[in-house]
Amino acid sequence: MALNTRAENRQSNMCTLSALKECVLGIAPTEWQRIQHPPEFLHKIHTLHDGIDTQFFAPGE
Repeated sequence: MALNTRAENRQSNMCTLSALKECVLGIAPTEWQRIQHPPEFLHKIHTLHDGIDTQFFAPGE
């Protein structure tokens, strides 16, 4: 990865990381998205799925 690209990625993530540092609670729509954040913030981020509840909306037998 080019140095410029790394610097741009770091700069674009600073706003999110700053918000996570100050917040009490964060929400991610999937567990995968939650675990993409730095480990020191995972205790603040909870998964709130925004899709279809496949346990409720399932084909009948």
